[in-house]
Amino acid sequence: MLCKSYLLFIGIILHTSVGQSIWFCENNAECSSILPGMVCQSGSCLCPPGNEIVDGNSCVPVATYHVSPCRATSQCHNLIINFECRKTGDNDVGECHCQEGSHFFLGRCWKSIGYGDQCTRNEECMGVLKDPYSFACIDGVCACAEGYYERQRGECREGSFNVGDDCMVHEDCRFEGGVCDLGTLKCVTPTAEPEPEPTKKKAETKSEYTMTSNLTSTSMTSSRNHGRACSTSEDCPNVLRHVPGSWDTVQVSIGMCHNRCCFVGAPEQFQDNNIVFLIFFLLLSELGSPSTNNQCAGFLAQVIDGICRCPKNYYYHENMRDCIKATRRFNDACVDDNQCHTFGGSARCGEPGTFYLRTCDCIAEEAVWDENRQICRLFAGIGEYCEVDSDCLAGNMEILCVHGNGDESESAENGREAVGGVCSCPEGYSNVDGLCLTTGLALGDACQATSECTETVHTECIDGFCSCSEGYLPLEGTCASIIGGSCVEDYDCVTENSICDLDNQTCQCAEGFVGYDYVCWPHLVHPSNQCTVTAQCLVITGEASSCEEGQCVCFEGYHLRDGRCWPKTGLFEPCSRSSECFLEDLTDRVQCRNSLCQCSFEYPYSEELRTCMSSATTSVGSLFMTILALIYVKLNY
Repeated sequence: MLCKSYLLFIGIILHTSVGQSIWFCENNAECSSILPGMVCQSGSCLCPPGNEIVDGNSCVPVATYHVSPCRATSQCHNLIINFECRKTGDNDVGECHCQEGSHFFLGRCWKSIGYGDQCTRNEECMGVLKDPYSFACIDGVCACAEGYYERQRGECREGSFNVGDDCMVHEDCRFEGGVCDLGTLKCVTPTAEPEPEPTKKKAETKSEYTMTSNLTSTSMTSSRNHGRACSTSEDCPNVLRHVPGSWDTVQVSIGMCHNRCCFVGAPEQFQDNNIVFLIFFLLLSELGSPSTNNQCAGFLAQVIDGICRCPKNYYYHENMRDCIKATRRFNDACVDDNQCHTFGGSARCGEPGTFYLRTCDCIAEEAVWDENRQICRLFAGIGEYCEVDSDCLAGNMEILCVHGNGDESESAENGREAVGGVCSCPEGYSNVDGLCLTTGLALGDACQATSECTETVHTECIDGFCSCSEGYLPLEGTCASIIGGSCVEDYDCVTENSICDLDNQTCQCAEGFVGYDYVCWPHLVHPSNQCTVTAQCLVITGEASSCEEGQCVCFEGYHLRDGRCWPKTGLFEPCSRSSECFLEDLTDRVQCRNSLCQCSFEYPYSEELRTCMSSATTSVGSLFMTILALIYVKLNY
């Protein structure tokens, strides 16, 4: 009987397929030993609610918002597109931000589209002056929004249309005779008496709330800390925020740590100095969102028509929570480039000077200071107004300021008006699409456009110099033909193993060679031959291959069969040729039959093993099972 059982057991083993075991957890301790912070839920180890696994080795809080803490870019997916986890230095933890060339607005990142470029919606339009309301998508093009005016190329400022409206420069006052009173920063007319400023009341400070060293400096742009990770309230600096209706009055917002997260709000929003928060603390508004006064808690932000916005003549911080106060005068102190944008997009906060103070200046490569207009005036192009030669620039070439009727340019000092001129090309140059161009430039000469490079044939303007065109190399002051260059006879082609193809009159590699990087490389005879460049592999093993460490290898998802790389096609998958069919280590056993990859007739398919078995193995297995069955019957009957 024992013998019968033993034989039957052997037979069963031969037909047993491999199974997969599944592990279940029973308690949190089992999970935390695998990955700290994991908990056991429904038999599976998972990160706790509000957390997600990052890099396969840690549970971290979900990065819910813009500027939320993050470790990996994938955490910032709530920003929809063009997002990144921005880190500084060697820090492991960064913040969710929009990528360079994109901006955050209304809960997501948008690819920034500049003035005059094509657009599909208002939110896409953003210029150098950081105000998401300054542009609008009008007739499919980004332009100044209603209520804004173009001060200079692509720079839109909010206009003032009535006496008494806020302003920063004279041009803001968009009505006849309107000027900006720089004492009150209100629009007036020369004949109108400026309205006196209302007396400002001294800000009241409740005795139970004091401004301690935890308060951020008013001389710096304050980033709102709401939502940042923290250990104690010391990690959550207090900030100053703008009091609606007042230019200079600010009040303190308290920062406190609760459940390892910073919350920032006005003192009256805390109950008896305890860490007790009202529900709206979780609903603080970003700039551009519908809001109440309590929710609009960003630095200097205020509610305008029910929307949390920056006041007029303020700019929007990248975090879209805080506002940046613009400087009133060009020599005022600054800490951020945005503060200087009162004076145009080419104004910046300059390098530290005396006592390490920084003031606004113009970007020298882009603009010149215009005292009359109080703007970093972009260099004038051909045909535009100028006062001196240094005002004019065409491309990367300094051009002339020509004054009509023999008038000379005068300075505006001592009350005299400057007599302007027009930017014009020097003698020997012509205006071509806004550039001053000449002709007759030779190989190596400085240039602005290819049309100038006429002295040496087969040259074009590349990186500001007349250079040989593609398919040519410099040779003794000329541009000689290489692969792809024009030719009349073989002698014209300077590349070794190249000839002149008379059909198209271009230099090509001779038969048995392939061109790459202006060199003719020999063809490989067999896929196993040593290669130097991928171009050699493309000829013999196909486009799905590359040269790696001297050998032609197939791309991932492809396999080498019949001398070429083909996509791996498994059993019973559609195919067009047998070369595509793939079976790990047994590819020679499969073929394309009836447009499906199947086992060859000499290698029958095994349902149990799901592979192609050899005929001999199948026969021996069947014979053995038959013998076992006969023995079993004999012993039992």
